Amino acid sequence: MVNITTAIRITFFIVCFLFIVSHVSADVKLPLIFQSNMVVQRGKPIPVWGSADPNEKIELSLNGQSVSVTANKKGKFRAEFAALPAGGPYNIIIKGKKTITLNDVMIGDVWICGGQSNMQWNVSQTGYQETDTNFLRTADVRLFTV
Repeated sequence: MVNITTAIRITFFIVCFLFIVSHVSADVKLPLIFQSNMVVQRGKPIPVWGSADPNEKIELSLNGQSVSVTANKKGKFRAEFAALPAGGPYNIIIKGKKTITLNDVMIGDVWICGGQSNMQWNVSQTGYQETDTNFLRTADVRLFTV
């Protein structure tokens, strides 16, 4: 049998929980693949997707292009910028109730590499002698590890 004090406590926690849940906002969020210092493929449309509050209007901009979309009833959105030639750095701004700015975004060639455990090695672990270190020091080579 539940005593009156326990019943009051349970009711209090339920009311608090419902209050908190009703005031939680799903700020604009992007998958981790979208980060400052990223590279997107040149010459191809540039998709950006994420989540927000259901039916929230999202405005995105990149290098003079502006795109507006509305999150669906599940809070998912997807936008696409027109293809751009190699260049940068640019900023991508995603604005809803919250604003996210991705800085130093380059447009260029994206290479996806996969393999066995040796894909995790540093170049120094391979025995390879780099003959063009100037390229690595001056080029905009970026790495995203999953």
